[in-house]
Amino acid sequence: MEAESSGAVIFDSAVSDLQSDISIVGNGIAGTLKHYSESSQLVDYWGEGNFLAMKVVGIPETATSVKVGLRPTYGGPGGTTPIDDDSGLVEIIDDDDKNFAAFINDKDTQKLVLVTTDGTSTVRKEYDLSPLVCE
Repeated sequence: MEAESSGAVIFDSAVSDLQSDISIVGNGIAGTLKHYSESSQLVDYWGEGNFLAMKVVGIPETATSVKVGLRPTYGGPGGTTPIDDDSGLVEIIDDDDKNFAAFINDKDTQKLVLVTTDGTSTVRKEYDLSPLVCE
């Protein structure tokens, strides 16, 4: 996994408008998430707030499933109650660019989760979001 490049556009939003200096440090993600309020696919669906844009890289050729998302999830737009299960993970194996944006409700309790399986074994990685600075 890596930060989506600052020159990229995701869901009609410039990544540079969403975040800066995002990096993976050990099992954590650090950098700054900007408060984003401009009308866009992200804000029109989720509401204004902090979004993290990432790209999944290094997927094994034998992978049959790659899911990514946040745990706990808040169940969609306007959700205020954390749901501590994997229902917020989204399948991206057939997604062409393998990039995604996540609405961060609570950086101190949420984890970014990546689950890859090849039909026989499953690898789960969790990334701590607490090092992020949310403006």
